[in-house]
Amino acid sequence: MKLLIYFVEPAKYSLRILEEAFTKTDSVEFYFRKNTSEAALNKSGNVHLPTARFRKSLRAHFLSDVIISNGFMDRFFLTHFFLSLLCFKKVPICIDSDGFYNAAHESQSAIKRTLVKFIFSREFVFGFAAGYKKHREYFTKRGMMADRVYTLPIQSLDYSHACSKDESIFTIAYVGRLIARKRTEDVIEAFKNNFNDGRKCRLLIIGDGPEKQNLLQKSRGSENIRFTGKVDHEEVKKIYSRINVLVLASHAEPWGLVVNEAMSAAIPVIASDEVGAAFDLIENRNTGMIYPVGNVKALGLCMLEYYTNNELYRKHSDNAQTLLQTDWSIDTYRERFLGAIESIRRQMSS
Repeated sequence: MKLLIYFVEPAKYSLRILEEAFTKTDSVEFYFRKNTSEAALNKSGNVHLPTARFRKSLRAHFLSDVIISNGFMDRFFLTHFFLSLLCFKKVPICIDSDGFYNAAHESQSAIKRTLVKFIFSREFVFGFAAGYKKHREYFTKRGMMADRVYTLPIQSLDYSHACSKDESIFTIAYVGRLIARKRTEDVIEAFKNNFNDGRKCRLLIIGDGPEKQNLLQKSRGSENIRFTGKVDHEEVKKIYSRINVLVLASHAEPWGLVVNEAMSAAIPVIASDEVGAAFDLIENRNTGMIYPVGNVKALGLCMLEYYTNNELYRKHSDNAQTLLQTDWSIDTYRERFLGAIESIRRQMSS
């Protein structure tokens, strides 16, 4: 069986699932839509970074048994879609997406909604959802039958080696780009409102971006807020060993892989209810807390709860790492991926 896979970019987690899951099939041909992320060769030297080309796509279509595309509505996906639609050979196309359904955010034009429903309702189009709940609805609410949607627990880098913590000071952290939709200013405000009274606690803002100067201004008056700037992968490993709680306050976050990373390092996560990962990794899991996006008071209370309740913190810390090592492990992903491919082959042959 031959797979044809389109990734968005050669990020480290993409190469991880490529090597540890996708290559477990007979043959894999893969391309990246852009070639700008840092990535490394695998140990055997077989992983290179080919970028997608239109002519290659046409040739590869008829040689493939299954096509997997990270996202859709670009020229490569649409090429394969219409070839399968119009040709006798219906090559199954799997849309791999971390998007989750939110009716309040459905702002597509009527023409685009109609096109998406037309694509999703075709019998040769399948969905690979990042999570089991709202991420499956991303497909089913747009016209795809439930039996054509498969959940593949989205993977990140593993930081389980960074679970030893610095006990001298309680550390809350934000990790990611400093951009407006991340609402990092809410994290700073909540921290200043609750920890400017001499409590032994600090806030680390890890990352860089266009909002940095604005956030530096907002952090004035607190000696316990520190900005690290951009850090590389090796430095992130060290930083996770110093973090007690991670906060992700975004008002638009399809998933948020930093949640997986933190939980793999036994770090409970406080996330807004607009963070996709919260529905599967935090809600009813005792691994973190969820608060209404933009509610700074509620966010501050979550921070205080972990700071003052060591028993709760320890429980959520242990549960977070256990979840990432079991239900959300690369082994689980591989098993579900291979099962999905076999199921798709059966559906297409029936």
